[in-house]
Amino acid sequence: MKVRKVVSYTSSQETVWLGATEYRRQYHLQVFLLYFKFN
Repeated sequence: MKVRKVVSYTSSQETVWLGATEYRRQYHLQVFLLYFKFN
């Protein structure tokens, strides 16, 4: 039971982290494209 909780906690943390990383990547891509457009 305890191990399972830790595993699910870890996987949810990983999901959040991956989501944040993906969001940052998208954000930088948008900024880069905008920057490119205006120059």
